[in-house]
Amino acid sequence: MPISKLAFTEYDIDLFDNVKGQVLDDLLAEGWYRMGALMHSCETLKVDNTVSNVFWLRYNVNAIILGKSSRRIIRLNKNFSYEIKPYKITKQLNNLFHLYFLNVNFDMFNSLEAATNDPERKIFDTYVIQIKDGNKLIAAGIFDIGENSIAAIRNIYDPLYSKYSLGKYLMILAYQFCVKNTIKWFYPGYIIKGYPKFDYKLFLDKKATEIYIYDLKQWKPYSEVLE
Repeated sequence: MPISKLAFTEYDIDLFDNVKGQVLDDLLAEGWYRMGALMHSCETLKVDNTVSNVFWLRYNVNAIILGKSSRRIIRLNKNFSYEIKPYKITKQLNNLFHLYFLNVNFDMFNSLEAATNDPERKIFDTYVIQIKDGNKLIAAGIFDIGENSIAAIRNIYDPLYSKYSLGKYLMILAYQFCVKNTIKWFYPGYIIKGYPKFDYKLFLDKKATEIYIYDLKQWKPYSEVLE
């Protein structure tokens, strides 16, 4: 089902001057997430004029066991190179974003500056995973780093390479970054029950996934909430 006219409802929102290190860790652990230059917290989302529950996710990195599908995606992308470095908006990234933007069927920010916040403001400690086919940039994953957590902000890819499952491959690379840097929590975003468009965020390992329960202000295993 195409998702359109997507809007957050019943939310708290705030603009912080500095969201780095332990500050980011604490906000993420309390159910906050980044939208552009803002941190926000919400329980529901309006999708096609219907209010639906939002379920914010996090992975316990130490509990993840990559399955057959993940190993297949790693093999599928073995001929591509990648690098992880501090985030900076470049012409290559802008061109890739516009290619991606023209081919998505859900509402999103229409520029990298709006989607990820101008990195020159340095509110967040932001990095980017760049995947290349030779010299051609074909995918990028932008994420914020705390002391013991990372939060995915935006994954984009060239639609001509859709058969390579680059969005999922970016998640695998982000997970491997966490392992290498002994980071415990990986926050991939949210899902909406009944809208499978976002369910790819669960693919790393459902058994290692937790969901934030706003009423309780607690994280619960995915299996206890939605299975």
